Amino acid sequence: MDSELLQLDSPFANFTRRTFIGVVLTAIVAGIVTLLLTIAIDKVVLQPAMCSGNDVTTCAQSSQVSFHIASVIAAILAVVMLVQASVYRPLLVGLAVTVSLWGIYEAFLGKVAWPMQLLILTILSILAYLAFTWVLRTYNLIIALVTTVLLAAVALLVTNL
Repeated sequence: MDSELLQLDSPFANFTRRTFIGVVLTAIVAGIVTLLLTIAIDKVVLQPAMCSGNDVTTCAQSSQVSFHIASVIAAILAVVMLVQASVYRPLLVGLAVTVSLWGIYEAFLGKVAWPMQLLILTILSILAYLAFTWVLRTYNLIIALVTTVLLAAVALLVTNL
């Protein structure tokens, strides 16, 4: 018996129109869910717990902590949606997007009204999910990881300027 090697026509996983639409829809849902959960967690859970008394510093950070919690929850939802959209390496995409947008609330979102927060977060989510889905679709894991780490580092540097 001859053993045949699996030969691939391309070094990249397929990125069909269905996948593209699925990623965009996932990003929109993740952006909306992140903002809604941020507001809900902040108003219902953290502000009542952290803003009692005269400690203003912990109260001021409740929105940012709420954003971080909401980002993780939205990333879990996004991974499920990315699997449905047949995205290659959906867990790494969700992790990379969450890490990349980690400091965005303190840098930009916390300084604008909620309609603008929704618009900015949705646009950035779409760009981030598309970028990381595109980068992580290579079959070479080392290239995918190095490129992802570099792209996430650039995103973190930009948001922390």
